[in-house]
Amino acid sequence: MDTCYYVGSLDEVGQHLLGQTRGNPFGLVIDEKVMAPDSPRHYYYAEKLAMLAARTTRQRIIEIGGGYGGSALMLRRLPHAAPYVIVDLFETCLLQYYFLKKAGLEVALVLDPSEAPDPGAIAIVPTEVSDAFFSTFTDIGIVFNSHSFSEM
Repeated sequence: MDTCYYVGSLDEVGQHLLGQTRGNPFGLVIDEKVMAPDSPRHYYYAEKLAMLAARTTRQRIIEIGGGYGGSALMLRRLPHAAPYVIVDLFETCLLQYYFLKKAGLEVALVLDPSEAPDPGAIAIVPTEVSDAFFSTFTDIGIVFNSHSFSEM
């Protein structure tokens, strides 16, 4: 997290800790909460995404391969609320849904692309329905992936 102080605008580490009520998180324990090993990376990417989205009129952010939802969580903790969509394998979508709901965020698992989720919710879209879902959008500004392209 020290790097986040120097290269980002992080001024309080407490906002990036996870309560131990979300599954069984591992990482550095601080004040009975956990800092996941990926939290600094997720914070860095979230800050950059917020900066890029603020520079464009098309602010919808699409994350391909969202892991457990760490980048989405960090972005929602920043003072920025761009529409956010995660596209992933169905099984991983369930993990993201659980994690982000337990974090107190508004989340929509999109199984029927004809039913648009609330604009304030993080939309989680399985790859099986992603083509039909994205065909309705004209405001996609950023398509993002942090690690999973290397796995594909």
